[in-house]
Amino acid sequence: MNNFGKSFKLFFKLGTLNRSLITFICIFMLLGIAMLAVSAFAGEPMGDEEYLASISAVSLGMCLSTMAVTAIYGTQNTRFYHSCPQAECMSTRVQPVVQALFSVILTALAMTLSAIAMKIGILDGNRLSDTLLCCTFATVMCQFASAYTGARGIILLTYLAALPFYITCLSTDIVTNPTLKAIHTHGFGLSLYASVLIYVLALFISLLLSFRLAKSSYKKRSTATMAAPSIIQTQRM
Repeated sequence: MNNFGKSFKLFFKLGTLNRSLITFICIFMLLGIAMLAVSAFAGEPMGDEEYLASISAVSLGMCLSTMAVTAIYGTQNTRFYHSCPQAECMSTRVQPVVQALFSVILTALAMTLSAIAMKIGILDGNRLSDTLLCCTFATVMCQFASAYTGARGIILLTYLAALPFYITCLSTDIVTNPTLKAIHTHGFGLSLYASVLIYVLALFISLLLSFRLAKSSYKKRSTATMAAPSIIQTQRM
């Protein structure tokens, strides 16, 4: 546990040494949060053909915000990083845990904003349950992405984490199947309790799997693609 605590602190210290990196983190964090707010306060009411599309925007918001965390992962592709005694712990344990905590925070924020919008009468229907289900999908994909450093993680994050948003936006005007049409206009129809259970189980399982994937990815790392000398040190100022 002591080693994990030291690795946890070092993980964030290495990720905040570069001012350009900090700017990147702030920009994408704000973009993601803004998308969560748009989904809540500019969402469509239940029955509208873009009801689910406006909800699924939270998956894009989580994707954009997680890009900020991914920038910290980028510091790992150096020989300097892998020379640290805590490198393996940071890559295989800290990184998945950080992502899980971050996803929970983003999900809680999305749910809170939607609850406020419903309280003041902007939104209606089974909004909270549907929002949580979209957050669940994004959470799982972001969690898997946290197990990798490089192209595989970026592909999982940028193409799959926001998939609910992409699909609903592209299919809203062309879907003809009555069942799919009903989902677009009225959501998934699950109770909030069922969605909470699905979210908790999905988060727990994806976290366990991300530990195993991260361990396998770390063992397969190659110095051929690592930057040298450390870009962290050369860009500290």
